[in-house]
Amino acid sequence: MFDSHVHSKFSEDSKENIINIIKNPKKSGVVITDHMDINVSPRFVFDVAEFYKEYIKYRNDRLLLGIEIGLTKETEEEARAICERAPYDYILGAVHFVDGYDLYYPDIYKTYKREELYRLYLETILYSINKNPYIDALAHIDYICRYSIFEDKEIRYSEYKDLIDEILDSLLENNIILELNTRRLNEKEAYNSLKQIFERYKELGGNYVTIGSDAHSSDLIGNNFSSAEEILHDLNLKPCHFKNRKIVY
Repeated sequence: MFDSHVHSKFSEDSKENIINIIKNPKKSGVVITDHMDINVSPRFVFDVAEFYKEYIKYRNDRLLLGIEIGLTKETEEEARAICERAPYDYILGAVHFVDGYDLYYPDIYKTYKREELYRLYLETILYSINKNPYIDALAHIDYICRYSIFEDKEIRYSEYKDLIDEILDSLLENNIILELNTRRLNEKEAYNSLKQIFERYKELGGNYVTIGSDAHSSDLIGNNFSSAEEILHDLNLKPCHFKNRKIVY
């Protein structure tokens, strides 16, 4: 199985060396998806040419090169241009910002009520899918839950089924895969809420998912993959990854 969401030193929030990634203890295939959020600051913008110059010699069937591109209304054209600048194996689209707020910080959770914010977050994801159909997969649909300061952090299908259905339909219509991000699968509530979303994805016609740990250090590659495998087995979903922008089953 491939870990299709791994960060290295080209991501501002990682210091990991590619040699350690290659020698990861889980021995899984890896897609390096360093993090580009061009609306944050120069800190989250890396030199694509330098990335390829340093890493291309390591690329093989088990070590592939991708990008996690942050999707915002303000940077659509620039983000697309960055993704076209290099021969990536995989483009992972991600929503980290809502209404100009970085979801990592507590400000937005103090500005909106929970239901209002979660609906706005899902609406932003839906907009981003429809405006950026070139991406190969959508990252961490539960990203907001990581940093939410609300007592109830989870996105439950029963609460937001109208928007979640629209998101899943849009993914399927645009041939975009839904990533099962394993970062929170060790938490019971996160496991259950994500499983409900992926169950609906299957009901609507989804068959394949990418699996991503979102590791920022080599020791976390493949983290919680056993829980992901349980979900895939129970829902009859199949793991995949991308090479040369083409899906590999």
